[in-house]
Amino acid sequence: MAKRTSSRPGEATAERILDTAERLFGERGVDATSVREITDLAEVNTAAIHYHFHSKESLVQAIFARRMTEVSARRAALVESLSSSEQVGVQDVAKVVVQPLAELVADPEDPRRHYLAFLASASLRPGSVREAALASFASQVESLAGLMERALPGYSRQVRMMRFMAGMEICVLMLADLDFAGLPWDNAGLQVSRSELIELVQEVVAGVLAGPPEERLKS
Repeated sequence: MAKRTSSRPGEATAERILDTAERLFGERGVDATSVREITDLAEVNTAAIHYHFHSKESLVQAIFARRMTEVSARRAALVESLSSSEQVGVQDVAKVVVQPLAELVADPEDPRRHYLAFLASASLRPGSVREAALASFASQVESLAGLMERALPGYSRQVRMMRFMAGMEICVLMLADLDFAGLPWDNAGLQVSRSELIELVQEVVAGVLAGPPEERLKS
């Protein structure tokens, strides 16, 4: 996929900063990445970051906003496509969870793939970065909660949402490193394509969403 370019020098600089920060944050984590490292790799001065983003925290929020806008629109379209369906199953919900993020990593040359590593890093520890991730996701929660209710109508909201959170976590962590997800095949001397791995991730998420009957959980 071709990388989007801007016709305005200022916008191009901001995009370069975002791309660079997203990559470094994904590789090292936000706390372990300095503004100086971002400016050196992006070939800009520190003033450029302060001009476009004001602070490192605002830069983190801008990364989430940029990618989540795209992911949210794709998820909304998938949710809308299910609105007229008589039945919704966990496989449908898993597709809505996985596919918008999988599209960012389907091509190993797509620079958007770094967002998944950044998102995985953000999800692993509490703090302001995870809070920013949750805030960027907030607009999608109700529609996805409604979809989970249709898929698992006999379950409490708490159980449905816990399974959804677990499925989302697994989705992000596995898509962030498809090479790691493919280790079972590599260790067996077998080959598996990225598209096949993505399908398998979707199946795993569906299994997590389905889980055991809630009555069993109460016993």
